[in-house]
Amino acid sequence: LKTKSRNTAIPFWPYLWGWLFISLLFYEDIITWYLNIL
Repeated sequence: LKTKSRNTAIPFWPYLWGWLFISLLFYEDIITWYLNIL
């Protein structure tokens, strides 16, 4: 069970870092878009 959960947890990390990287990339775009609406 431990090795199985560990194997399933490993491919999850690249997606997590990808979401963090994408959110950081679009962070300024979202803020500028939000300020343009105001």
